[in-house]
Formats: sequence, C-alpha cells, structure tokens
Amino acid sequence: MIGEFAYYEPVGEWLVSRGYDIGKGLGLPRDSYEDRGSPTLRPDKVGIGNLGTKKIEIVSVEIKNGRINYDMIVQASRYFIFSHKVYIASPHKPSPEIANRIKQLGIGFLLINPKSMKITEYVKPQLRALKNRKEMIYWLNNYFKVYECRICGNFVRKDQAKEDSFENRKTNRKLSYNKSRMSKMC
Repeated sequence: MIGEFAYYEPVGEWLVSRGYDIGKGLGLPRDSYEDRGSPTLRPDKVGIGNLGTKKIEIVSVEIKNGRINYDMIVQASRYFIFSHKVYIASPHKPSPEIANRIKQLGIGFLLINPKSMKITEYVKPQLRALKNRKEMIYWLNNYFKVYECRICGNFVRKDQAKEDSFENRKTNRKLSYNKSRMSKMC
C-alpha cells in the first residue's frame, strides 16, 4: 500500500499546472507550503494563486490514503478559515453519500490514480469569500511567508519583496515597518 506522502508531489504538480504557487525556493521545510500551520489546522498541500495582485486565491488540499469519511470532511472544512478553496485528495472514489456531502459543503475532491499518479477533479469546489481577512493575513505571514504591500496592497512572497524600499519620499528617511507588510517596488 502506498503511503499518503507519495501523493504530495503529484498534488503539488497539479496545483502548479493550474497556476498556483506552492512555495518552491522559499527555504521552507520540504521546499513547499506543505504541512504548514498550527497543530490543529495543517493542510497537506497549499497553493496560492494570483500572487503579485490584491486578489490572491488560497487553495488547501487534505490528502488521504484511505476511504473518505465524515471526520476527514470536518478536518478539510476547517481550512475555509484561511482558504478560498478546499479539496480532499484520495485514490478512493467517495461514496455517493460522501460526494453529495462534500458538494454541499463546497469542498472539492481530487481522485488520484495510484499507478499513473494522474489526478482528476472529481468534484469541483466552491470559491468562497473569506469571512475573516485578518485570519488569512495571519496565515499568509506566519506559515506561508507571503506578505501584503503596505503601498499598493498586492501580495508577494518573502523572497520577492524588497524590504529596503520603505522610505518616506518627502523626507528620504527610512521608515520603520511591520514585517507582515512589505513593499515590492511600488
């Protein structure tokens, strides 16, 4: 039986193929937004879309090796606190009852072929607006190293931000700044 970790890379590639950044090159453990978060909220994979703009899209994926049950659905649904889309990924098709329930909750389902590692979007997720923007900012800053520019409002990765661009243009003095808001050549 293949372990859950064997599916991390194919799920990451699937996210990248759809335009999501998965944190490669940021110096994070495992070189991606993988297993990042608090002890009780830790999605297996995260992709962030539309970086460099004000309207980013966070996608969280909970990867399971076994059949999907209600505990897994509850676990995945908690990611809506900071995610716009949530998926459960597994090599096992959900039962019709489970598939209907995840549709009702707006959770998507990725069916993984364990032999070819091909991924099929079996159930499309709903794109949700976040209820708590501060929670999203907290997660982006502390777990994913993505920051909001204080000048233009765009979201950028830490490795693409320019910390030295904070200066008051009238007085030419450096400003003290909150590291959670960095500027990218604004």
